[in-house]
Amino acid sequence: MDLGSVAPARMTLSTRHDVLVLKDYVSETVTATYRPPEFFEPLVDMRIDERTDIWSLGCTMFAMHMVILHIMVLILLHLVK
Repeated sequence: MDLGSVAPARMTLSTRHDVLVLKDYVSETVTATYRPPEFFEPLVDMRIDERTDIWSLGCTMFAMHMVILHIMVLILLHLVK
């Protein structure tokens, strides 16, 4: 699980400086695999809110599901032998 981006949920990027600060922060703390689309190319006057957390949670749940699915397939293949 990626908890490196724990921060206030709501913010508005009102200036270019805000955008650059967010971009630097995100590049240092948020794993690219779990990063929401808003964090790749933030824009001036963009609102960041809880939806970014939901995106990251969905990515985490998908990754966990794929690992479990992979393990189940390996177990089944082992049982068939």
